[in-house]
Amino acid sequence: MREKFGIRNRLFLSAAALIAISIPIAFSTAHAKPIRAQPQPDFKYDVASIKLSKPRTGDGPFLVGMRETPDGLVATNAPLLFLVQSAYGVNPYQISGAPSWLNSEMYDVDARMDSSVVDAFQKLSPDEQKSVRRKMLQALLADRMKLVVHNEPKEATIYSLVIAKNGPKLQESKPSAAPASAESSAAGGRGPGGGMSMGSEDGMRSMTFREAPMSYVAAWLRLQLRAQVSDKTGLTGIYDFKLRWMPERGQRAVPPGGQPAAETSDPVGPTLLDALQDQIGLKLESSKGSIDGIAIDHIEKPSGN
Repeated sequence: MREKFGIRNRLFLSAAALIAISIPIAFSTAHAKPIRAQPQPDFKYDVASIKLSKPRTGDGPFLVGMRETPDGLVATNAPLLFLVQSAYGVNPYQISGAPSWLNSEMYDVDARMDSSVVDAFQKLSPDEQKSVRRKMLQALLADRMKLVVHNEPKEATIYSLVIAKNGPKLQESKPSAAPASAESSAAGGRGPGGGMSMGSEDGMRSMTFREAPMSYVAAWLRLQLRAQVSDKTGLTGIYDFKLRWMPERGQRAVPPGGQPAAETSDPVGPTLLDALQDQIGLKLESSKGSIDGIAIDHIEKPSGN
């Protein structure tokens, strides 16, 4: 009996001890101050300038481009179509209802965030930063250009980049140890030594690729054809090669603010599609499908400030 009593007594004391411990914990939890989430800053451009570019003079270099900076966005001699594309993540062929001046008039743009917003922005993940940049640019265009758009899928020709019948005529490149130049980075360079550059030879257009994956080739073809192009080659390497072709009438390269080159009466040379197949062993297959896009409902030219 004494042993049984002892066990029962110890069990009672243990239960009492647990109750005694739990009481201050419960009391402490009940009186703890709630933790409040830090409010997100209002991500927006604090200062923005959108001005017509100065007319081109002389034969010197004519820089054209748009780049993101740690605290904003800078564009030089750029059509405002670039801003719309960047804001909504679309290509020109995915935009309908755009006035002609949106792609013909050149602007200089400088948009910057407040320093306090930059600090918070730098703490976001790359995907979050990409989303925030688009929303900020959308808000800027709505404010300064009264831009209103809506989503509008449309039927279009869709191209697939595939390997031609006789196989690819490509050799994988040997990655360079040299740092990428500013020119290769602006052209969509892959990193050390990589990039793309366009030129003209004997009236023909040329495109040189260095350390380029097939995704770069598909992206470049989207710009040339103004259509959706997907890489379906299955090639996973990086390659050095050069394409030379004769652009069709009406497709001569015209520098922004410049004049089109005189066309020969009888252009002789491979088309771009012929060059793809004959020179690097790739081809494009077409089909009809639906692509995402936006339609511009309203847009105004920005004021000069």
